[in-house]
Order: sequence, then C-alpha cells, then structure tokens
Amino acid sequence: LHQHLLDGHVQCSGVEAVKELDKAQWCYQSQYSCDDTCKDPSHWAAQFPSCGGLRQSPINIVTSKVHVNSALPPFDFIGHTDVINITVENKGHSAHFHLPQSVRLTGGALPGHYRAAQFHFHWGGSGRPGSEHTIDGERFPMELHIVHIKEPYGSLAEAEHDMAGIALLAFLFEVIDSLGFISITALSLKILKMTL
Repeated sequence: LHQHLLDGHVQCSGVEAVKELDKAQWCYQSQYSCDDTCKDPSHWAAQFPSCGGLRQSPINIVTSKVHVNSALPPFDFIGHTDVINITVENKGHSAHFHLPQSVRLTGGALPGHYRAAQFHFHWGGSGRPGSEHTIDGERFPMELHIVHIKEPYGSLAEAEHDMAGIALLAFLFEVIDSLGFISITALSLKILKMTL
C-alpha cells in the first residue's frame, strides 16, 4: 500500500487499505479517493489535540498584512549546495529525504545555529492542491519543507519542547510540464551525489 501513496492516490483494496489508513499520523483529504476517514488540516485538532495550538500549521499568509523587516540579517545556508549522499524514506503520505549533519542554517531571526534534519514534500493528486500552507487562502499543487533542528538538540523529539527548537523553511510550487521524474517504488532508497 505504501508504494501506492506516493503519487497522491490510494488504490484501495478492501480491509487491508483501511487498516493502513487507520495507522496514518495525519493526512490531507485531497490525497485519498476511496476513504473518508482522513480529515483535512482544519479538522486535525479534533483527532490530534496537539495540533490545536496557536502556533500550528497550516498557516495562511495574508499578503496585505505582511511587513518586511529589513533589519534582519540574511539567512546563511551552510552546506546546502554541497554534493551529498542522502537516504529517501517512503512515509506513506510523503517521501522524507534525510540530510547529513553538515547541512546547517543561521541568520534571519533565528536565535542560533540549526542543523537540517530532513526535507519532505506535500502534494495533491489529479490536479488538486496539496500544499499545507496557503497564500491569501490559495493552496498550491506542492510544498517543500526543509526541517532544521536547533543545536545542540539531537532529534526532532528533543527540539519540539523548545519554542525555537525547530526552524522550517517552506517553498510553494506551481505545476509545469513533465521533467521526467524518478519513480520511487521502495520504502527506502539511497540517492548519491545530490545537491540541495
């Protein structure tokens, strides 16, 4: 079943598919075409109370209310253009690309140094939007998250207890003509010599 989730759709086959969906941590309604137990982000807090706080995803960026702080220093991306070896893990709802500890982020309003732990994508299927966040209420076909952990924390579990423990960079994408993407059919895959 996990292999069928990557393209944004589930090809359901009886009880086994429902059992797998029950194990999901969360999901987007647009990702599933054969089961209505999956709730979209506006309903996450009902199923997962920790998603009901004031500093939660999804975030709607209202451009008319955005203020630029030109006093902030630029971000310093360390190791983001290096050639690296990474492991890709199929999470069922997304693919996670685990990054080496040499990839770091500082600057902006960040209160220290952050290590990039992984990046992953959120996408919809069959022309439906899949982004978690919105701009002026508009969802996008795909969103990339690069997840950073504040040093010296060693894991997301440790960092999430600090309000400044996790820094996430989000990028929203539009659809263009096919570029010949790689098809991933395994639960884990190593990609050699890739740059961010």
